[in-house]
Amino acid sequence: MGEIQIKNTLQGLENKYIKRELKDSNESKEQLFIQLDRNENNFGFSKQVPGAINQAISESYIYTNVFGEPLRTELAHYHQVLPDNILVGNGSFELISLIAQVFLDSTSISLTATPTFAWYRAASLLVGAKVKEIALKEHAFPLRQLIEQVDSDVKLIWLCNPNNPTGTYFSYHELNDFLKEIPENSLVVVDEAYIDFVTTNENYSVAKLIHKYKKLIILRTFSKIHGLAGLRVGYALADNSIIEQLFSFKIPPNTNRLALAAARTSLKDRTHYQYVQQAVNVEKKYYYDELSKRQIRFIPSVANFIMINFELDSEEVVAFFQTNHLLVRGGKEYGYDQWVRVTIGKHSENERFFKVLDQLIDRVKVKK
Repeated sequence: MGEIQIKNTLQGLENKYIKRELKDSNESKEQLFIQLDRNENNFGFSKQVPGAINQAISESYIYTNVFGEPLRTELAHYHQVLPDNILVGNGSFELISLIAQVFLDSTSISLTATPTFAWYRAASLLVGAKVKEIALKEHAFPLRQLIEQVDSDVKLIWLCNPNNPTGTYFSYHELNDFLKEIPENSLVVVDEAYIDFVTTNENYSVAKLIHKYKKLIILRTFSKIHGLAGLRVGYALADNSIIEQLFSFKIPPNTNRLALAAARTSLKDRTHYQYVQQAVNVEKKYYYDELSKRQIRFIPSVANFIMINFELDSEEVVAFFQTNHLLVRGGKEYGYDQWVRVTIGKHSENERFFKVLDQLIDRVKVKK
């Protein structure tokens, strides 16, 4: 008898979703590493979060409200929608998987661009759907080309805005024009995990479009600008009919009381929000200036990370940085073989990045 194996559609994907932890989990050694590989908010969470958690912990013996209250009501006020337009979940990963489970099957096609956040593909394949991917155009989502691929079999379209890993984005008006041309039987999911880092005049969610398009689902998270990645809180905004269908099959209850209290408090702390936003953009300019001095190409980003072209094998670059106790994300898995994605960290961390970069440059010169 042969070994039990995962289904054919998933083979080759499994290794990509093993969490990238350090091999030596010794805490004292782990603290020596600078993590610039996961798009985390290295500036941290609101100072008000610990107090909110301490207040909530006394009621931890009680199940969390299945609707995610009172956070859901706070989010409704923030986005100027109704609570019935919001589904609170255990991070965006859960919500992406739930959407795929509820709306896709083996007869469906899931459409997205490549490269983008890889869980859209994985979640679709897990439920047996086929996945069609269109290459990015100049590192950005090819909205026109995606429209041309939509037919009656396309049930879900995944859009990442800003896009991970390239940091590019499309405007409110571009999305509105896109939605006009998508048939009503195709759902469009817009993942806005990094939208809070956009500081142009278009720094806003497309939330109000859910009243215009019942086929639209928007995903948001507290993992990025709010700095609560370890607490796992995300939410979806959509027409109440879509939210009801998703809620019917959501694990009840799977958010925790402490995380909801932290998220609610963080949402109210606009001072910290603006601090992180400004700090990231100041440090991003530092990257732009330093990379330009060294004549190293990069993709201008509206998010808290940047894709850099080292003109070297990305795995070698990642390994070199890791030997210097600094973690970055290689682009090979995205098809960007010579690129590396770097999270914008605190200034001291970013200075360390460029010191290691200069060591790498010197090493390459010696080899030549």
